[in-house]
Amino acid sequence: METTLVESTLIQNGFLVLPDRVIKGDLRLSGKRIQEFNTQLSPMADERILDAGGAYILPGFIDIHNHGAVGFDFTLGAYDQEKDWFNKDDTVYLEGITRALEYFLKQGATRILATTLAAPPTDLIQAFHLLNDYLGTDPAGLAIALAGINLEGTFIKDAAFAGAQNPEYFQSASARLFDRLQDASGGNIRIVNIPPEHGIPGLELTSHLSGQGVIVAGGHSGAYGTATHQAIDKGLRLAVHYFNGPNRQSYKSFSHNGAMEAFLVRDEVSLELIVDGFHVDPAYVLDAIQRKGIDRIIPITDSLFVNGSDTINAFSLAGIPGQVSADKQYLKVAGQMDTLFGSILTPLKGFTNLLDWMTHDRNGIWIKTHSGHSKHEALVMISRMMSGNPARLLGLDKDQSTGAATGMIAQGYSADILVMDLTQSDQGMPSIRHCFLAGKMIY
Repeated sequence: METTLVESTLIQNGFLVLPDRVIKGDLRLSGKRIQEFNTQLSPMADERILDAGGAYILPGFIDIHNHGAVGFDFTLGAYDQEKDWFNKDDTVYLEGITRALEYFLKQGATRILATTLAAPPTDLIQAFHLLNDYLGTDPAGLAIALAGINLEGTFIKDAAFAGAQNPEYFQSASARLFDRLQDASGGNIRIVNIPPEHGIPGLELTSHLSGQGVIVAGGHSGAYGTATHQAIDKGLRLAVHYFNGPNRQSYKSFSHNGAMEAFLVRDEVSLELIVDGFHVDPAYVLDAIQRKGIDRIIPITDSLFVNGSDTINAFSLAGIPGQVSADKQYLKVAGQMDTLFGSILTPLKGFTNLLDWMTHDRNGIWIKTHSGHSKHEALVMISRMMSGNPARLLGLDKDQSTGAATGMIAQGYSADILVMDLTQSDQGMPSIRHCFLAGKMIY
């Protein structure tokens, strides 16, 4: 792994996936940023040159809903398989962050949000102090890939919609509690799930967060449409793993349907989609993309600490027992066939699935047929969904105090770049030849 920054890199002979088209050309990285791109650029003295050899050059993926991987959970720490418990020793936790970031960089994610489960506030505060310390000290030179925190489980209200979260640790909607958590995180909480059924306290908290620039999400929700529309009016902008959660769906006209329908019809709301092919049937994924529009879809992994492990088959997490499926493709709550438990999806696999689904004719559910797109059309749309949309949601499409804008290939943007061979590898997926993080070639 590269530890120093090469001043200038020229990537030649690639297909550049831009926000509106794909072009054959060259890309120059200077320092931490994209300097320029064109159909042909001349090498400069002392410049590192990489021949893409016809590979595709894309912006790095951004995963806004990620609980961990390779034995590390952002809420609880490092998993001890023999004892079936989590070690939250400071040193072990900090090493776990690096291990998870390295894993996801290999899978194409140049930004992730550390996403938390429902847990005692004291556990969250401890984790948030450590995450903030990691961002401040940057022990492995990868901290820029940790774009903040997604507080998913804390404010879930209705145990009937808990999914794989533990209701014992659900908290009332409270600005005071959020402020304690945000203070512990050093201001790094970027998304908070506030199901709309909290009523007036939830609406007040939504306004409180929106006023601070924190993204309010809704999921694991039993709310009807009326309450959900009220929350959207106050600033709710993201549907948590849409189609999953669970969330209330209602075909009746009373109370303006359910949360599912409200999230779908309101243009202000973006939809998270777990694109592993198990959480959501590909037909529904394509229906959602067509109904909602490309610019309001954000693919996520919802990855758990089991991701990247070949040995874990059963586990418990925050008091909930889990199992790995017999074919090693998904996780479920033990004894509940229809309740999935996070995922073992990677950004690269999600990208691969979308490219397959979007380049072939397929039947939908509510939309009868979806015509396949050309490869280049699909790549542009997938890049916008996996990089541009999450960057825009988080405000990362503009320069920050922590670094340059990211999420697309554009002059002046952060050099967060993937060089990808789209032919099938031995694993049945495209492969990533090179990954750049703020100009550093990670591999």
